[in-house]
Amino acid sequence: MKPPIFVINLDTSPERFSNTQAQFEQINVNVTRLQGVLGKALSESEINEVYSPQLNFAKSDRALSKGEIGCYASHRKAWQQIVDMEVPFGIVAEDDIIVEPFLQEALDMLKALTIDWDLIKLAPYKNTTRPVVMAKQINARFELVINRKTITGCAGYALSRKAAMKLLKSTSPFYRPVDTDLQHFWEHDIDIYALQPFVIKQDLTYDSDIGTSRKNISRRKLKKIGLQVANYFANKSATKAACERFKQKFK
Repeated sequence: MKPPIFVINLDTSPERFSNTQAQFEQINVNVTRLQGVLGKALSESEINEVYSPQLNFAKSDRALSKGEIGCYASHRKAWQQIVDMEVPFGIVAEDDIIVEPFLQEALDMLKALTIDWDLIKLAPYKNTTRPVVMAKQINARFELVINRKTITGCAGYALSRKAAMKLLKSTSPFYRPVDTDLQHFWEHDIDIYALQPFVIKQDLTYDSDIGTSRKNISRRKLKKIGLQVANYFANKSATKAACERFKQKFK
């Protein structure tokens, strides 16, 4: 069975989905459009159902914009689809991407993986990379890696059903941007790997509505410094433990 591939797309941007769908069709891969959540159209009650301003104030250095809230809600819709379909894993992609021609090879590799895995990043953030602390060659083309710090951005990733269930539980409600939240992987009881070479890249010719919508949100500067220090040590410890689990899986 082929894993479902969900492309998150707002109703206001039909051309983005058409472009993304055409790229997948060129390599004979079918995708499903997932209607994105338009943050600025959400009512206060709808926002309060999924987002906690109280937790945000206590544990984050700035409030989320409505665009970021909509983005997170969109990814949670995709996670719920993976759970509801009862598939081993699914692919979640955003609609401002470039698809590499060897993506199908990556899908075949993921289906053949015999180790237990949670989330595998298939795309870098703004097409840059982070330092790697551990890597395992899977076949002639691909390797799985653990980055020193989890890659930001959610342009494309593979998610197991088990991890989707964990994420839905641990992010109800949420209070950080979705990619920042996933960087705190230890809080969700999952491990995050990255596939290299990446099979999806961000199309940087598109403007980010989310990025624009958060420009005028002020940061809590002292809290930001405190969180950076605490997160540095938490990430270092959690990544070390993740590397040990990674080594055991490939023994």
